[in-house]
Amino acid sequence: MQNQVWGMLYRLLEVTSHAAPTVLVGFFLAGVIKRLIGYETTKAWFGGDSLRSIPQAWLIGMLLPVCSLGALPVIRQLHKAGVPGGAILAFAISAPLFNPISLLYGLSLANPVVIISFAALSLFIVTLVGLLVEKVLPFPAHAAEDVPPVSYGIRRLMAVAVTAAREAWSRQVGFILLGLLGSAGLSLFLPYGFLQNKAERVDVWAPLFMASVALPVYETPMTMIIKLGDMFQHGNSVGAAFALMILGAGINLGVFLWLWLHYGKLRTFGCVGVLFLVVVGLSYSVDGPLTPRGVEPAGHTHAFDVYCSPFHPAENVGIPLVMERFSKNLQLFEIVGLIGWALLLAVGWMVRTSKFPDLDTWLEQPVDRTGSWDIVLPPQVLGGVGLLGLIVASVFGCFLYYPPLDEIFEELKQSQIPLVSAGVTQDWEGVNYWLPIVDDWTRRVQVSAYLRRIPQSDDHAARAESYRDLLDGLRHAAEDRDIEEARRYGLAIQRAYSELKAVYLNTTTRGNAPLEAEETGAEEAGPEEAGPEEAGPEEAGVEPPEEAENPAEMNR
Repeated sequence: MQNQVWGMLYRLLEVTSHAAPTVLVGFFLAGVIKRLIGYETTKAWFGGDSLRSIPQAWLIGMLLPVCSLGALPVIRQLHKAGVPGGAILAFAISAPLFNPISLLYGLSLANPVVIISFAALSLFIVTLVGLLVEKVLPFPAHAAEDVPPVSYGIRRLMAVAVTAAREAWSRQVGFILLGLLGSAGLSLFLPYGFLQNKAERVDVWAPLFMASVALPVYETPMTMIIKLGDMFQHGNSVGAAFALMILGAGINLGVFLWLWLHYGKLRTFGCVGVLFLVVVGLSYSVDGPLTPRGVEPAGHTHAFDVYCSPFHPAENVGIPLVMERFSKNLQLFEIVGLIGWALLLAVGWMVRTSKFPDLDTWLEQPVDRTGSWDIVLPPQVLGGVGLLGLIVASVFGCFLYYPPLDEIFEELKQSQIPLVSAGVTQDWEGVNYWLPIVDDWTRRVQVSAYLRRIPQSDDHAARAESYRDLLDGLRHAAEDRDIEEARRYGLAIQRAYSELKAVYLNTTTRGNAPLEAEETGAEEAGPEEAGPEEAGPEEAGVEPPEEAENPAEMNR
């Protein structure tokens, strides 16, 4: 039990770092809505009191890079703006499901029809649930609050930042903390590896079970889409994947409490109950039609390991191990998000406890710039440009997150070398650390090629899938502490990398002419020039696997 307590602390730190960037975006979006766009314009953009408010809220939510916790400060401002409750519910559910980056990533995980179907079904769900609840238990109307306009210039920018800071230091912190604890708390009750075989395609209870587990879960759009990829790769239940996505990423305990406090217990349980039933029903409906063909069930998955205790009962766990593993897995963008969140909390505390209550009066004080060359833009224009800029930044971020192929393969090589080395030297912690990084880079290969309109055939997808199958085999060799199998999979991974690199870079085109080998870097190195990532089994000093003619078969 002690290890599970330490595991909960580790999961809390982990999920907080995942949430930090998108929560930060949510705070500033709240400031833009209140101080730039204005409540009246916000309500109009969300469809007003018409029936189109729900699909419009779904569309806006799908374009903005927020998670279900980052949506909390936004839905608070939507409530103040008088947006109908059905539209608020639609935004709260749909905003965390996809964004441009995660949607493109999802296309590399399975047949694009599956991901597109999931997105379309999310629109159907929020529309159906919103209309049903509005019909049976109509949300109470809420008039928009009156917020004085802010003078143009630097004061408008400061007003956005001050509003964001106030949202950060408010009872929103309680909602966010509850959402984080709901996800981390599962590891207190679910032992190490408990969920590895709970979503099998042949298990008729898999969608219902996964829907129940997903209710307290919090996930960011990106981590959720990665879990879906793991489930597709292992041939798990598509219905269980769908239930996990909608309920795991779309709602959390913090959102549940917010709905309760603002719309009452009966209406909240009605919303969540109808949502649960609709999601479970659709999960069983799509389980057969959307199941990928040709993928043999593996009988397990590691997609849900993050909901269980991260430490084996035999491990000797304490604060040093918890902090070491947490810091080792911390990403740069998560560090930036955590620092930004901490700064915003500090500013919010100072603003709310300040002895200078005239800050808002100063921000709203008219500024006379008569005779100047300044062009005064309406706040709605600036707010619209800000939201549009955020969407454009998300699209531009796709090209940053998915760089050109030659850069990806270089990063893949640099990550693969320590992975194989860890397998050969029995560094099982190193294997567990580098495996998800290498797997992530292989998926970026496919999306990068798609963004840059590089043709991809079935052979490209097969090479990438074979490579990931070998990674999965190495993972299991590390779990079993099988030294010989780890060495063999390491060699097969090296060869599969060379084949994957060759098939992608040799099809890179400039105009209509293929690049020469020396231009792509895909030429075959001779035995005396081969690097460690492309060395043959003889050069590596270990016996090749018996299935050397087809490394992908090793995983069968």
